[in-house]
Amino acid sequence: MYNHQIDKLTDYPFKRLDALLSGINPPKDKVPIMMSIGEPQHPAPNIISKELNKNSNLWNRYPSARGTIEFRSSVKKWLLKRFDLNENFLSIEKNILPLAGSREGLYMSAQLTVSEKVIGKKPIVLIPNPFYQVYLGAAVLSNASVHMLNLNDNNNYQPEISALDRETLERTSTYFICNPSNPQGTVAPKEYLINIINLARRFNFTIISDECYSEIYTKTPPPSLLEAAHDIGEGLKNIMVFNSLSKRSSAPGLRSGFVAGDELLIEKFFKLRSHASAVQPLPLMAAATKLWEDEKHVIENRNLYKEKIFDAIRIINNKVKFKTPEGGFFLWLNVKDGSKVALDLWGKAGIKVLPGRFLCRQDENGLSPGDEYIRVALVNSKAQTIDAIKNITEILSISGNY
Repeated sequence: MYNHQIDKLTDYPFKRLDALLSGINPPKDKVPIMMSIGEPQHPAPNIISKELNKNSNLWNRYPSARGTIEFRSSVKKWLLKRFDLNENFLSIEKNILPLAGSREGLYMSAQLTVSEKVIGKKPIVLIPNPFYQVYLGAAVLSNASVHMLNLNDNNNYQPEISALDRETLERTSTYFICNPSNPQGTVAPKEYLINIINLARRFNFTIISDECYSEIYTKTPPPSLLEAAHDIGEGLKNIMVFNSLSKRSSAPGLRSGFVAGDELLIEKFFKLRSHASAVQPLPLMAAATKLWEDEKHVIENRNLYKEKIFDAIRIINNKVKFKTPEGGFFLWLNVKDGSKVALDLWGKAGIKVLPGRFLCRQDENGLSPGDEYIRVALVNSKAQTIDAIKNITEILSISGNY
């Protein structure tokens, strides 16, 4: 016996990619390069090993689900400075909790925000399409109705939830947003964030804002949902913001993040997590605390991503259709047929990329907004990335997929 809601999930994108490429071997004269997964390969900061050694005496202690005062204080200090918030806008006791990476917190958030019934009907969870797969898993396993919001050039990859009909909004319990977006790299302007907060408060749903790419950007620092709420001036009601050190600090293996937001939701989330969640060990939390206090390594990390993005723009030189990402480290390339191109790149050059359709839910006709795209993660070294982008551009030009 098992929960049959699980059967409503597709396989995870990387398993689907393995199946697609099964039986195809990369050229023997090529060293395979993985550009399919957003796993940062930049060196992790030395702060981590230093703090782990310094706090090795804490391995024999159970951590609290609230984390340490030092961790929550460092997160608050970072948020206040980064988003220009007033000191009293956030409380380390009421508005912030640690996470073992933002992924598990995002998944559990739906268990918090999806109620059994909304206006007597099954609640709706709004999800952008394409999307981070955890959002769908969270919604489906919470037994919610999933409403996909297709993203494309026409809406600048921003979900148009204000255009939804009244009944859909009244039934909505949760709206997942990723800002900057994955995979397109667009940044939602503060005006958009203010509008969706006002809509959430009008119809009483929760916005779950995934901001894990907030510190990787090419020009202007992306705004946070917290910043928008601060400008409105009515507190943090109806919002939860998630961030982590995986992308910001090139530390995905540290499994450290936080959630900040609505006092009532944070307290209920603490209660839920006290029963169910894996809490980050204290030595790791000590290292995370120091990482949130340091910006030098973040600037170096961001500059390296910027260099690789601008290298890619120079090499591609308008030969492939795409928009320069405002945030994050992905290229979202329109290649007409993402699955076919993924096969070509692996078989001809040993370059593994992710077909866009694997990040989407298909409609009743089997179509999705990601069918024509591939996602390319610029996470490898500068030299590897330049070589790979040259090969991708050459193969696409020869095949006519541009």
